[in-house]
Amino acid sequence: YARVEVKGIDLDGRERVWEAEGLLARMFQHEIDHLEGVLFIDRLGPIKRRRLKSMLLKKKERGK
Repeated sequence: YARVEVKGIDLDGRERVWEAEGLLARMFQHEIDHLEGVLFIDRLGPIKRRRLKSMLLKKKERGK
């Protein structure tokens, strides 16, 4: 999403709402994915996932 609203608790224990756009919104989404156990490959479509898998298998075969 280009814009997000994130609710959470700050370092002082207060509930907060952060609104973010652009790169900051993307960063929030990335970190929330980490907390939820989502990897970037989980967001890939089937074609890109197959390409990535193929590339990684080739590197493994070459010992890299």
